[in-house]
Amino acid sequence: VKNNTNRSIPGIAALPPLETFSGHQRAFVKVQDGCDAFCTYCIIPRLRGKPRSRPIDEILQEVRQLVANGHKEIVLCGVFLGAYGQETTVRSKWTEPSALPELLRTVAETPGLWRVRLSSLEPGDLTEELLKVFRDYPNVAAHLHLPLQSGSDSILKRMNRQYDSRQFLQAVERAREALDNPAITTDIVVGFPGQTDEDFAATVEVARKVGFSKMHIFPFSPREGTAAWNLRDQMPPREVIKARCVELAHLGRELAENFRKQFIGQTIEALVELPNSKTPPNHARGLTERYIEVAFPTDKPEELTGQVVRVKITGMSQTGLVGIIDALPPRAHHEAC
Repeated sequence: VKNNTNRSIPGIAALPPLETFSGHQRAFVKVQDGCDAFCTYCIIPRLRGKPRSRPIDEILQEVRQLVANGHKEIVLCGVFLGAYGQETTVRSKWTEPSALPELLRTVAETPGLWRVRLSSLEPGDLTEELLKVFRDYPNVAAHLHLPLQSGSDSILKRMNRQYDSRQFLQAVERAREALDNPAITTDIVVGFPGQTDEDFAATVEVARKVGFSKMHIFPFSPREGTAAWNLRDQMPPREVIKARCVELAHLGRELAENFRKQFIGQTIEALVELPNSKTPPNHARGLTERYIEVAFPTDKPEELTGQVVRVKITGMSQTGLVGIIDALPPRAHHEAC
């Protein structure tokens, strides 16, 4: 990663602005750091301290430089992205709304930026103001990463999360009413101390109701220094946790396939990334707006890296979509996967 200055960024560690995100077609821009929400399983508040946010003008300068250097997609990142501009991540203490909608709007207006994506949000972040930015700017990716962690209200309370299952589902409903078929991805923790069969069943039920396009599943790992460390003797047996992870993984594949198959026959845009171990020989792979990988045949995949191409979807792979390059020229914005 190259930097254009050695000066420190006020409030966010001593990291200088980026000029290019080496080896990646998408550039990740950190706009917020720190958290004081103290979820009981999380060590971040002790490691990162209180929340801090970078000035919009500074972020915009960095984004413009990254776009000028060839990055067509920018991912805005933060430990608690929805608390951008706030002095605390505890919503009940906020006296003003989040400044995230203003930041997203400003970045989306950057000339030459094909796509801007938000890294992770909380249900309470999906305000009318933020969703309006999604609607008004076609280059804002219709992809929301909303960590559920658990579908059980009792477990969410033990985790000290700032929402319950009803509020999570309401946030998803708001997003689907406002946006055209958004992709909703999530994180789920399995085996949190005290998790019963009923708690796990509640998580499965919420996952089915949402229909996540991708689920990241993690067995609970106790971290010394967190409140949950003192509850580790209440964890379910290891074999129970493993079985629940397997069940959720099976459900995750089912839901992901249900989401992906609706795009068969459509022509979509994708940003071509470097091939990985799963990319077939003589194929390129791209990432779509809705965070789905698509592979397509080409004689010289390296020549397409970093370009936005249109691909007609012909089928599905185990983890994504497959297709062929469409003969029509690319458009700046249109219905995309």
